[in-house]
Amino acid sequence: MLAFDTLEVLAILASDEKKDPAGQNVEDVGEWLFDRILPNLKGSIYILLAGRARPIINDRYINCLDRKYWNVRIIPKLRSLNPDECKEYLETVASSLFKEKRVRGSRNIQRYIEHYGSQPLFMGTNGRPLRLAIVADILQCGGRLPEIFYKTGEIDLKNGDDANSVALDEPLIQHLAGLRTPLGEILRTLGYLRKGANSKLIKVLIGIKKDFEEDESEGAKDEVESTLKNIRNLAIVKYREGEFNRPFFLHDEIFDLFEKYRPLNNSIRSVRFEVLKKYYDYRRTTLLKFLFQVQDDLYKRKYQSEIRVIGVELLHYAFWAGMALGFEEYFLRMTEAIENNNPSPFLLIKNEIARSFDLLAIHDRIEHPLSDHIDCSQRIFEAYRLLMHSGPQAAADSLANLMSEVKNMSSFNRAFLSYLNGVYNIKTGEFRKAENLMNQLSAEIDETEKVFPDIFRAGLCLKAFVHNYQGYLHRLHGRFKEAISPYQESTAWMRKLDLAVMGGVLSNQAYAMVIAGMERNARKTIREALIRSKNQENAYYHIRARNVYAVVETRAGNPEKGIEHGQEAIKRLRLYPSRRLEGFVCVNLGRAWRYKWSQRVTENIESGWLESWRDYLIPALCYLEGDDSVKDYFGDTALSNLRGVDGDALITRGAINLLKVTSPERSSEALGEAGCIWREIAWVDRKLKAKGSQVSTTRNTTDFPSEMAFNRLKRAAGLEKVSNDLDQWEQPTLDHIESVGGNPFFPILALVNMIWHHHYQRLGNERLGKMSELVNKLVRQIYKVDELFPPPADAEVLLWDALGKNEMALCYQKLSERHEFTDVDKRNKLIQEAAWHATIALEYNRFGGRDDHHDLRRAENGLENRLSEGVDWDKVLLPSFYKGAIESNKKLVKKQEFLEDRTTRLLKVLRERFGEPELWGV
Repeated sequence: MLAFDTLEVLAILASDEKKDPAGQNVEDVGEWLFDRILPNLKGSIYILLAGRARPIINDRYINCLDRKYWNVRIIPKLRSLNPDECKEYLETVASSLFKEKRVRGSRNIQRYIEHYGSQPLFMGTNGRPLRLAIVADILQCGGRLPEIFYKTGEIDLKNGDDANSVALDEPLIQHLAGLRTPLGEILRTLGYLRKGANSKLIKVLIGIKKDFEEDESEGAKDEVESTLKNIRNLAIVKYREGEFNRPFFLHDEIFDLFEKYRPLNNSIRSVRFEVLKKYYDYRRTTLLKFLFQVQDDLYKRKYQSEIRVIGVELLHYAFWAGMALGFEEYFLRMTEAIENNNPSPFLLIKNEIARSFDLLAIHDRIEHPLSDHIDCSQRIFEAYRLLMHSGPQAAADSLANLMSEVKNMSSFNRAFLSYLNGVYNIKTGEFRKAENLMNQLSAEIDETEKVFPDIFRAGLCLKAFVHNYQGYLHRLHGRFKEAISPYQESTAWMRKLDLAVMGGVLSNQAYAMVIAGMERNARKTIREALIRSKNQENAYYHIRARNVYAVVETRAGNPEKGIEHGQEAIKRLRLYPSRRLEGFVCVNLGRAWRYKWSQRVTENIESGWLESWRDYLIPALCYLEGDDSVKDYFGDTALSNLRGVDGDALITRGAINLLKVTSPERSSEALGEAGCIWREIAWVDRKLKAKGSQVSTTRNTTDFPSEMAFNRLKRAAGLEKVSNDLDQWEQPTLDHIESVGGNPFFPILALVNMIWHHHYQRLGNERLGKMSELVNKLVRQIYKVDELFPPPADAEVLLWDALGKNEMALCYQKLSERHEFTDVDKRNKLIQEAAWHATIALEYNRFGGRDDHHDLRRAENGLENRLSEGVDWDKVLLPSFYKGAIESNKKLVKKQEFLEDRTTRLLKVLRERFGEPELWGV
């Protein structure tokens, strides 16, 4: 059995006007019901329709149920009472009053029935229970009814429709408007509340309480509760028990009558709306507190559903307060629904707009040209939904049609459409166009209050989203520090508007912060994003927050915590499948496992640490390559111990497969991360072989990991189809950088990691040196600078990390190369050259503004280990390296802005670990 709260709902569901502008398949409740659900049901279908039809409802909506020969049984909708039932209704009220010892009121009703009977009662009310209830109230108070109620004679059944009660409508409302009793006051209040109310709201509206938090006297409480009970007994309002202290629901008829005969003026509407807005804010805050405390998922969903309904109810009152105010609320709620990636609020808002506009039209409250402005914005929102949920191809025709009409649009809708085109350009890879559009739009709407004075909050909302995408484009081009400011501006405006989607922008902001070296503030920011997403039960933003939390902890040197957050994200992905999100999570989980391995390698205190590589690198590789591929590479037993380490959170597809289409930039990142994991496995192979151990890392040849590392890193740099001739690598890498959004970091980092792979595998210093020169050449060309140190002003922290890794690889190369010479001077020269590269490497790390992040600690620990190995380290290597570090410090001391306390990071590290240079004869 299907039950509809009102006939209007069925009308909207079955409307023929639900086709999408682009002809796409619309995920609409009506389509879902009539095209997908009902045809698949077996047996009889019972439709329960509550309420009475308005003029806007007709039989075609109900007849559509028979269009496919379904076996449908419609339980008759509520009907009007016949004359005898009208009389019985009044008799029931009189009996009820008598039992309550309200004898005078009971006698007044009985006298009327005895003298006039049922005929005029039916003629005056047309059998409508609402009108009968008001008649009963007038009679029991001793009031006078309109003349039609005192006529006797034959009933003209042909006129048994609304026309008979028109003469009664205005006198009834005039009576209620002048009734100087608590009943009259509350009925007048309820008459303007189509969405229903509870006692808290009524008490504030009629002045018993000043606000919703104020305590009330028992007398006031009893008076209101008693009056509401009387109203309920008269059947003027529907009563429904429920949570959230909201049991009273009003018939729509009384709302229509007050709107028609006693409409509020605009100033009173504005005042009333402000009270309603505070009421709904109070209810929302109360529900969020419950949501934060409750653990049961069923109750969480219940509270979340109620919060969504609150937004829709407030939208209704906003439109009745004024079209501009209504548009502001509509724009905020609809934008929020689309960005939340949740179809339920979108459909609720869409249907509420249709219902509200039907009623506004009936009562002649449509304001032009604002109405045309809203109609146009609805079409833009349809394209917006298609773009965000179905992709750019699905939205292309809609956007083209809208662009052809742009000259006739309001200034706000032109700005809105411009924003949407910017998002479209981002999703189609036209990042430069998108950046130009967003920058231009940001400048145009910067002073929102002046540009859109009547719809200021809608303009502020649009401004917030423009800033969010400006931050994204900065990040996409590798400008992470520059991205933080627009993200912060976006969240500031969203806080003022109290937008639920702020959690997503906070995640963006935290990601930019941690990359820029602001780990402490990044952790605070992502913690807030996570709390918001959990309170709102928004799976999409919860996954994103967990994923960024994993990045924050991993880059801050806590990969175990990073793994915990990543695995929580994986669990949520089962409830909210998304290839793109899954790919992002897998990349960061793979990196966290690799960083955990790197920590073990750096410490290498326990014996047997090298043989434990499977416990760390196999999980890492699973997230990048996928379970099936790992089994192919390493055999069926490769994952035998993994379930205990990683629970049941494994992903079978792997980030490389997940991201190769959905995100070019992150696809390059995934390939580079996989290359690093294969590089580590190849290094383990070489180490184990050097120890004389049996080499059995894969079922393939021992060169296989090395080949895979080279393959993945080459693809990450955009060189998959390019020969191994280094002279041919420059332009393809530059082209690849542009194709992944303009951020040079991941392709260049892939080249740097290829340099390290060459170093680990001892593949030749000459080729390593050429690759390092290529990296420097690319950076100079991208940033248009003549020298690399100090780094270019607009180069971002991730690029500095890559340059630092490059320099440290050159340091290690020089230290290894010294063994090829017996000449002491040549060896010392190479050691001092190594010190120069180490100096530059650590300074690049320092430019990131982080003193304790993973890569810097690993670089310093690795360098210390390298300086204390070999038989001559304390007699030859370290003293010579100290000397080179001091000379390097002298070279840089002239550039005061690039040194702290006139001392390089390297010299500080050496002093902390080994003491002052004088101890080593320097």
